[in-house]
Amino acid sequence: MNRRPNRIVLALTGLLLVAAGTVALLAATGVIPLRQPGNLYDELVASVTTYSREWAAGGVIGGLLVAAVGAWLVRRQLTVDEGDRLGTVTLDRRDRGRTTLEAVAVARATAEDLRARRGVVDSSVRVVAFGSRPRLLVSLAVSADTEPHVALERAEEVYQRLPRLLGTEAVHVDTRVRPTAERPDRVQ
Repeated sequence: MNRRPNRIVLALTGLLLVAAGTVALLAATGVIPLRQPGNLYDELVASVTTYSREWAAGGVIGGLLVAAVGAWLVRRQLTVDEGDRLGTVTLDRRDRGRTTLEAVAVARATAEDLRARRGVVDSSVRVVAFGSRPRLLVSLAVSADTEPHVALERAEEVYQRLPRLLGTEAVHVDTRVRPTAERPDRVQ
């Protein structure tokens, strides 16, 4: 789910909680008069016995709707939108013509370039479609003595070259950094 719906849901939940707290405080101080709980219970029993089927059907339907919306929201929160599979990247250089690159080749070249960075033990790159632009999903395994933010700074050098290589203004890159106990094979 993107950030805007999350912010809207959180804002509405916050407003609902503030309103409920305000009503509770006003009722506790006596500003809002409330009926006794015994009277409310007697009225509720009378209405349920009068409209038992309607209440039961409404309760079941309401519960199913709330469960369906909740399941949908949980599914949206737990799934990661990785984009569509991307087989090729077409570069339109206008006056120089068009070039087609295999997305796998771009991913392999980027992964090799990232592995050449100091402190990076291993990397894997996947190229997917992100709207009309390519998107890279990158996983970096860094040595135990390399700080994650340092590895990201070194990877940024590689990412800066990608828009020119792919013929776009910007390339969206998601990077996940994980430390590893392995030491790189090369001398640093």
